[in-house]
Amino acid sequence: MNRKIAVKAVVACALALATVGAQAQENKAPGWYAKAIGSFASASGNTKTSTLGLSADVTRSWLRSDVNFVAGALRQSNTKYTFAAVNSTVTETETTEVSAETFFARLKGRYRFTERFAGYLSGDYERDVPAGIDSRTIGAAGIDYLFADREDLKFSAGLGVTGTSEDLAVPKGQPATTTVADSADGSLGVRFAWKLEYGFGGQDDGGKRNSRFLSDLIVDENLENTDGIRVNTVNAIEVGINRTFGLRLGLAVKYDNDPPVLLLKTTNAAGQATGGEQAFALKKTDMIVSAGLTVNVFAAR
Repeated sequence: MNRKIAVKAVVACALALATVGAQAQENKAPGWYAKAIGSFASASGNTKTSTLGLSADVTRSWLRSDVNFVAGALRQSNTKYTFAAVNSTVTETETTEVSAETFFARLKGRYRFTERFAGYLSGDYERDVPAGIDSRTIGAAGIDYLFADREDLKFSAGLGVTGTSEDLAVPKGQPATTTVADSADGSLGVRFAWKLEYGFGGQDDGGKRNSRFLSDLIVDENLENTDGIRVNTVNAIEVGINRTFGLRLGLAVKYDNDPPVLLLKTTNAAGQATGGEQAFALKKTDMIVSAGLTVNVFAAR
């Protein structure tokens, strides 16, 4: 039985990771910083998708604090799978359409107690209907520790507590009789995250490495449902063309150990309802391979 379903990454953290280059939690000089990213992605797994992504990353830094805002959207051309329960067998049909159901926004503020130790507050919003997420809002508070802050190596890790509120939805294209189990949820959790940036290759006229390896990981654990662990990670390589433009190749992985569950009304071979119902869980893992152009709009030095 083929168990594919139209699921698309979007995190609050996952989509941020997929469309915005991971950045180490460095201590920036006071001023404004802004980056825009355009990307093309080909995804496989729960969907057959080609995606055009646009995003923006804006930071305002002060002497001991900073605020970061990230937002983005994906326009998708994807194949969706429609499921029906015929007696004890689940059948599927597929349709291809253009949709724009995926977008995210994230706001994070930090205050540095020392050069390496900081506290943070953040809020994420995500909408990803193909993945069964009508809306998901996550508030988080925690601490970050900057282990390395050199020009060629930046690495930080953090721990925090989260509060999540989400409304689930049936992906578009499913039969009108399809419902989703536990359509609303609110929970408390814990978060572990790291950010890594490693510079390599030649240097520009400002002494900064032309190429960078980026790794970003976020793990959210639901304290009320221990099966509800979500892992979002991206690994990417950025190669600078000059101080303004660069090229980026990335791989994002989104894992949900407790994905949304569809409730399918059972029918017989003639399409007549039999009064039964079968539960069908969406797939746990999705991957996005992306290639994009980065534009440093402005940056304080």
